[in-house]
Parts: sequence; structure tokens; C-alpha cells
Amino acid sequence: EDAVSLQSGVIKDPTGLYIKGGRAYETGYVVDGVSAQDPLAGTGFGLDLGANSFSNIEVITGGVGAEYGDVTSGVVSVKTRNGGDTYEGSFSHKRDNFGSNVMDNQANYFQDIYEFSIGGPGVLAEKILPKLGLDIPGKISF
Repeated sequence: EDAVSLQSGVIKDPTGLYIKGGRAYETGYVVDGVSAQDPLAGTGFGLDLGANSFSNIEVITGGVGAEYGDVTSGVVSVKTRNGGDTYEGSFSHKRDNFGSNVMDNQANYFQDIYEFSIGGPGVLAEKILPKLGLDIPGKISF
């Protein structure tokens, strides 16, 4: 959400993202080609993915194609990362108060966000399941 709000034509406030002056529910959210739109609120960031899980974020602010459905102001399309041949992981900690304990500071929400990710080859599908007599075609990674 923070990376998207830095794009031209996008405004972020506590109620959502606004693209090209449209309302928050007029923006489409797509993750790996699947709609992530909340059917009740109309917003799309109910799905909370860590920043390390993205490989590509695309913001379409005009000329939205019919494949995105009922979208009038813009589309936020996210591609997630694929696993590779080696194991890798990451950990991050983010906070907004920088150690300050001043309660009347309007810029602080006193949030601590921890993210952990791990990826690599699909050991379960490639080694364990074939020993049990189950064969899954193709290459699987997580």
C-alpha cells in the first residue's frame, strides 16, 4: 500500500487508496491474476502480504481493460515471488515511532510490523510424495 501511494495520481488516506480522483471502491486489486477485491467494503487490502513476497507491482491509472471487470479509476496488480532452486529467507522489523514514547504525537500509530519469509524448492512434492507413490507433474516451489 505504501509503495502504491507513491505513484502519480494515487492518494492514500486512512479510508483507502484513491486513483485519479475515484473512490476507494472503484479501484481493482489483483494478485497473480486473481481479484483480491473485498466484496463487502470494495477495497482490496484485506489481504495482507509481506513486502518481501512481491516480485512486481503494477499500477494502472488509465485505460483499464475489460479483463479487470467493474473498475473505473485504476488497478493495482501484484505478482508474487516464485520459489527457486535454493532455500532463502528474510526477516524484517518496521516501526513508526522510532523509540519515541510521546503519546500526543499525531504521526505515531505505535505499530511494530514483523515480517518473515522463506522460499525454495518444493521438497514435499519432489521427494516425499513420490516415495509414497504419489506423482505430481511439473515443478513445484513455494
